[in-house]
Amino acid sequence: MSTQLELFFRPMKDIVVTVPLPHQLHEAGKVILNAFREEAVLSSFIDLSRKSARESYYQVLKLKLALYHEAGHPLFTALSDGRVVGAVILNSPHVHISRGRLFRKALPSLPRMLGLLPYSIRAMRLGNLVRPPANLPETHYTLELLAVHRLHQGKGVGRLLLEHIARFCSADQTASGIYLLTGDEKNRALYEKFGYRLWESRQGGALTVYHMFLENRGTVCR
Repeated sequence: MSTQLELFFRPMKDIVVTVPLPHQLHEAGKVILNAFREEAVLSSFIDLSRKSARESYYQVLKLKLALYHEAGHPLFTALSDGRVVGAVILNSPHVHISRGRLFRKALPSLPRMLGLLPYSIRAMRLGNLVRPPANLPETHYTLELLAVHRLHQGKGVGRLLLEHIARFCSADQTASGIYLLTGDEKNRALYEKFGYRLWESRQGGALTVYHMFLENRGTVCR
């Protein structure tokens, strides 16, 4: 999933993509939370205009960022003057997080995530729409989240992050590519221009989910 991207502006010269330091995960979570308020898939089952939903979803983001950072999943942030203006989360095919580890990490935050319970049934109804296609190539990375700070959208930050993860993936000769899904038509078209191809689309009511794949050819696809 991703927020609306503007890929065809060249990034500002002061933007640097790097692995976040532990203290930057909090800031990255805030960027993702604010950028995802109107993301099509997420907003189809959770109302982030509600304070309780925002607070609970932020706890989920903090948990995911901390757990992925600790386990070694690829996380990257775009920094401007040391501030986080963009973030991307990749799920690596080489990293496995056990249920026990997830439970132990999540346990302290569970009371603060209870605000998401009313939305859980809606989320489960999306199962068939968001489930990755069964025929995807093996050993692929999954682009789970890509977000750009609202004040920095249209400045090429999204493109810079996509280029970075494409180079990261191309350096892994065992990886077949990068898979993602989006519910935003504009993002689908932009991802296609970047090199992702539409693998499958699924319709559920007013929501269309596009499953896309960028083949790892050893170079950055454009």
